[in-house]
Amino acid sequence: MNKLITAAVAGAAALAVSVGLAAPAPAAARYTTYLSVNASPEPVTAGGTVTVAGHLKYKKQGVLTAPTPKTLTVYFDPAGSKGPVRIRTVRTSSTGAYAFKHSQSQSGTWIVKYAGASNLTSDRATDYVAARYPTRLTVNASPEPVAIGGTVTVAGHLKYTKHGRLIAPTPKTVSVYFDPAGSAGAVRVGSVRTTSSGAYSFKHSQSRSGTWIVKYAGASNLTSDRASDYVEAYERGPWNYPGRDLDCSDVRMRVWVGANDYHRLDADGDGWGCDSYAP
Repeated sequence: MNKLITAAVAGAAALAVSVGLAAPAPAAARYTTYLSVNASPEPVTAGGTVTVAGHLKYKKQGVLTAPTPKTLTVYFDPAGSKGPVRIRTVRTSSTGAYAFKHSQSQSGTWIVKYAGASNLTSDRATDYVAARYPTRLTVNASPEPVAIGGTVTVAGHLKYTKHGRLIAPTPKTVSVYFDPAGSAGAVRVGSVRTTSSGAYSFKHSQSRSGTWIVKYAGASNLTSDRASDYVEAYERGPWNYPGRDLDCSDVRMRVWVGANDYHRLDADGDGWGCDSYAP
């Protein structure tokens, strides 16, 4: 009797296997995705526009292929903040490309995420972009003109724009150059530190006509800038002082007479006498 029962049970099990419950199908393969991102320009002027662009592709049989258009989620993580903030979503094209524009007011990281699909893995990509406030550098060299060998004062301000306001940065170093007229280029003559108000002042002798140039190299949060001012140098001489009469045949050069044209050398009233002798 036991043998009959055992045989019946075995037969039922065999029947269940043959007609019943098939083993579950293996899970579908998921292809590895590759997500890229580039935010430009780098660095960006604070408040300016960045273009966030890249591609989403997957590798199949060793070949990178664009999937059908997918939705990506974009975040921005401001430097020093508590974490990323969701900005928007963007769809890829038939080639896997995506791009959008957005303003950026502070340094931080752009993060793009793809959630994945039944046949594609998830992925994410990041790009850090520094935001710099635009600087404004001014310069005025005086007196203008200056006597050859005389001293000029090169002065101005360095400030930056934030939320529409001009603000003086912490003291910065400004480099000073002089580019003599007709020369091969500018020569560095010194440097000067700005004050807490952004002002600077630098004195130097000038022996030739030329351009004074000041440069600020920039910082992690400030753009670089430069400013220039041309100053003519004139030769000292008796034409600048009261005395005996002179004419241009005596002087034989272009000279600065200013407002006090004692010898009436300035025919056109521009402050310069004997213009016909200009080099």
